[in-house]
Amino acid sequence: MSFWSWLFGTDTTINVASTVYNLAGDETKRPNFLDTTMLGAVLSDSDLSICEQLNSAYLSGPGIQIRNFASWARVYGYDALVGISATPIALTSAIDVTVLGPLLPAVTGQTLVIQASQIGMADYTFWVTQFMFENYPTQLDTAFTCDFNAATKLVTITLVGGTVVTFTATTYDPAGQFLYVAYNYEIPGTPDIPATVGPPPTADIPAVPATWTQTTYMAYQKGTGNAGLDALFTTTSDAGYFMPYIPMIVKKTFISSTYMPDVYTQCVAATRKALGASYDDLVAKVTANPNVGDIDYAYIVFAVSLNVLENDCRNYIYQFFLDIMTGLDLSSTAFATWQTEWAAAAASMTAWATWQVAQSNTASPLYGTTAPVVIPYPASPGYSVNVASATDAVMNYNMTVSWSGLNETTGTGQLTNILGVPASTGEFWFQTVSNVMVNGSAWVNATVGALPTTQTRSHVRLNWQVDTNNWRCLDIYDLTHTNLIYGGQAVVTLAADALADAAESGFLIPLNEEIYARMSLVNSTQMATACCFIIFNQYTVTTTPWWDAGWFQILLILGGIVLSVVTGGAGAIGLLGSNIAVGTALGLTGVAAAILGAVVNALAAIVLMQIIQIGAKAILGPELGAIFGAIIGLVAMQIGTALASGMSPATLMNMMLQPANILKLTEAVGNGFAQVMQYNALQIENSTQTMLDQYNAADAQVEAQYALMFGAGGGADLSINPLSLIDVPLPNVTPSPFLAETPTSFFSRTLMVGSDVCDLSMGLVTDYCNLNTSTTLPGLT
Repeated sequence: MSFWSWLFGTDTTINVASTVYNLAGDETKRPNFLDTTMLGAVLSDSDLSICEQLNSAYLSGPGIQIRNFASWARVYGYDALVGISATPIALTSAIDVTVLGPLLPAVTGQTLVIQASQIGMADYTFWVTQFMFENYPTQLDTAFTCDFNAATKLVTITLVGGTVVTFTATTYDPAGQFLYVAYNYEIPGTPDIPATVGPPPTADIPAVPATWTQTTYMAYQKGTGNAGLDALFTTTSDAGYFMPYIPMIVKKTFISSTYMPDVYTQCVAATRKALGASYDDLVAKVTANPNVGDIDYAYIVFAVSLNVLENDCRNYIYQFFLDIMTGLDLSSTAFATWQTEWAAAAASMTAWATWQVAQSNTASPLYGTTAPVVIPYPASPGYSVNVASATDAVMNYNMTVSWSGLNETTGTGQLTNILGVPASTGEFWFQTVSNVMVNGSAWVNATVGALPTTQTRSHVRLNWQVDTNNWRCLDIYDLTHTNLIYGGQAVVTLAADALADAAESGFLIPLNEEIYARMSLVNSTQMATACCFIIFNQYTVTTTPWWDAGWFQILLILGGIVLSVVTGGAGAIGLLGSNIAVGTALGLTGVAAAILGAVVNALAAIVLMQIIQIGAKAILGPELGAIFGAIIGLVAMQIGTALASGMSPATLMNMMLQPANILKLTEAVGNGFAQVMQYNALQIENSTQTMLDQYNAADAQVEAQYALMFGAGGGADLSINPLSLIDVPLPNVTPSPFLAETPTSFFSRTLMVGSDVCDLSMGLVTDYCNLNTSTTLPGLT
């Protein structure tokens, strides 16, 4: 419901609807990426270690894909194509009515009274309310409906009883930001001077009491020429880049090679980059439904549903609000002040309306008394992040997340989670603290008087058990999601309603590129299994959305996770029966059943092959076991699959002798022989490694002995005097501790000429054996 709907008591009905579908399917049946990958690594017969397989899976997983998609979209122009740019945070603060008042038109002899003011996004229902005030004020509180043509700005209103009226909202701009103001002029009371002679009436009891004119409206668009009003708008710093959307249906037409071909080419690339999937296949699945004509716009969107069950997604939501509010007020004092001021304004308006009615009743004790002071309704403090296409008239993508206040608190100890048990470390969970109706009233005119108004204010809390003895929580006030469907018509979802929704809610927190990139690879990859949606927007509300009917089970994310394990198509037959039959037995239907059945069949096949291989090697040894294990495993797979499909033994034997299956046996023998060769090579490698280890051990012992004898641990002093090289003692003198070279040898070596060097080189060849077997030291005989 729009701001003006609750403020002025209108009951406008807008016939638009939006539903989201998660590309990972049913939230309760999604796999854990780490667990699934670990199981595949344990059961696989890969030469890579489990750590290597996990590393490879994460580096090629959906988390990295989405990260790469964000940078690719910005660098290669996809963001610009669909109209996505850096997103600012819009900050709405209290509007000072003493500043606003003088900027509104003045009327001589009358006092201007501001009922309410607010800054917000373009909302065509303001123009609807204005039209109803001016033309049909007595039907403001009835259930009239309206429709809006964005191209012509024509508004069509159907009144209660069937009367249809139209008008053109000429100043409405869907891309604009507006200051909305509702105000009146107070006409002072005048005494009734009688024509006959007599005492004048008491001065403070006028016969014509003060009253207000009919409510007047103003919608000023930011940047359209009034510097004073422009100064009331405030915008904070940049919130960064958000993941771009991928359009699928625009104005009831699928994007294709013939409709918006430039966009189609980029959508194909974007879908492959972000999801590793085929854009055409995805479109074909949506097109297959006969009721697809109900959809006006459809997009692939990267976001997190507010009521998501995935813990890593809740972690992202927590970090999202902390990052977005960096440098802003986290105490919620402004919101608390607003609540107090709103209650005072509502009370003053009720008192004034009661007084105004009393002025027509001379018997009322309030008749002729001084009018109570009216306090204007304060503008709600607010923060909002709007992710929208700059080419709004074409793509029509526009989503806003807004809130009035946010407060973070911390503490020690262990919280009790939503299930009533002690929270585990790292656990996140939402709770609705309150969801209350705030009452007030708004003046229409002297005929209608004041109409009662209500608005819903929600307070939700996101809890985080940081570790066993520390917790943090975010209190978020008036958290709201607005999906602008078309031409000002929006689906508005309150946080409390989203958290109460049994299915994944359309309340989406957009994926911020920087925040997502800062998450650990494990957490962001698991989060990637729950943050890819298709949004279906339509003008007409349907009782049962066709995309919830069970047929639309695309499950792109689930398929990507089990891709390394699953083989075979949706109708394939496995050891346990057909994929569809197995999946159906486990409680799923359609493509979801086929995928789950394929997973179970694939795991059964892996387990069977491992058992056969291990058993064959244990009985026949590693060499023959590898060959016969491969053959027996293949035969067992063929027999098991055939029998599961209902094939007779005779037919089975006939099929086993067909060329294709004989070739499979040949391949099995070849694979087994390859394993034998690999086994022999490993034996040689292991023997070589053993010899190398023995050599290293012996070498270490030699080095240790050398160090013991000659230094580095108590051996001889190896500091050498160069003179000692020629200081050779005579035979009758105590030997030197060093082996020295004789003077003859020294001079003959150092005074060699070229021919001597040549003779020495030749001698090393001709006398090689003698030189290497002689034990005589040079120069000694």
